[in-house]
Amino acid sequence: MRNWIYLLFLTLVLVSCSNEDDDITDEVNYSIIGEGELYGNGQEEIEPSNLIIQDSASWSALTTKMDSYSKITNTFDNDIDFSSDMVLAIFDSIRARTFYTFTMTTIQETSTKVIVNYKKTTTNQGYDVINQPFIVVKIPKSSNKEILFNQN
Repeated sequence: MRNWIYLLFLTLVLVSCSNEDDDITDEVNYSIIGEGELYGNGQEEIEPSNLIIQDSASWSALTTKMDSYSKITNTFDNDIDFSSDMVLAIFDSIRARTFYTFTMTTIQETSTKVIVNYKKTTTNQGYDVINQPFIVVKIPKSSNKEILFNQN
């Protein structure tokens, strides 16, 4: 019985310890490249996903898909330098009404990861039209850090 108590105590101590470096966060400056909805009823073939784009070829492939039904990326801020920037994109599932939008709340950085905090919000107003909400942002490139998407 004493061994179990000792083991339980040791487990609690180890679980309660945290890496202090990961507790320190800095805000990451970001800029919205584009946001809105795709209206191709899935023709764009973009699954609900969180994407990390670090090169111009991947960016070109994504914008080609996004523009396959209508030229939505014409309104984007395409001033991206992939030697110093990376693009993060969040795509929702296909919806039957325009109730849903994404809002970026914060992007934070620790010594080992980048945490992308966002909200999916709904409104009382919308139209009966098939759409796929999305948001695309640009952040400074983070060398070899894990990127976590966190929906609030």
